[in-house]
Amino acid sequence: MRPDPQSAARQAIVDEYGEVDRKVKLWTPTVNPHLQRRAELQAVIESWYEDYAPGLGGIQQGKQYQVEVSPQQWQQSLTAETQAKAFALIKRAKLIDPFTIFTTTLAALKSHLGQAFLDSHVPRNRTGRRTITVVAKAEPVLAKVA
Repeated sequence: MRPDPQSAARQAIVDEYGEVDRKVKLWTPTVNPHLQRRAELQAVIESWYEDYAPGLGGIQQGKQYQVEVSPQQWQQSLTAETQAKAFALIKRAKLIDPFTIFTTTLAALKSHLGQAFLDSHVPRNRTGRRTITVVAKAEPVLAKVA
């Protein structure tokens, strides 16, 4: 069960994520000590949305930051049936040897068969990662750089 969106624990995670994200963006050395913690906090925030519909995002409020969680990104994947159909269409057209483009990629199919083929034969599902955007609600304390 998820914590209440207005709970102090959730607000603390949002604020810590926002602060760590701010520090990550300020860091210039090649080794950034904030990357691991940001990834850990991001995983926690993303877990709050595991049961949400893929097309829904949300906003989480902290005391100092808010984070905006996007809907899941669109992704397409090729089924064996779609690859066979594309191979047959390219072979029948005799424009190129179909083996020159197979290992099939979405880009190759789009280039040779068009976006309409992808739209009608390749399932498109919201299974990609969500993005999180940090919005500072107040001026951060600049003394806390690292």
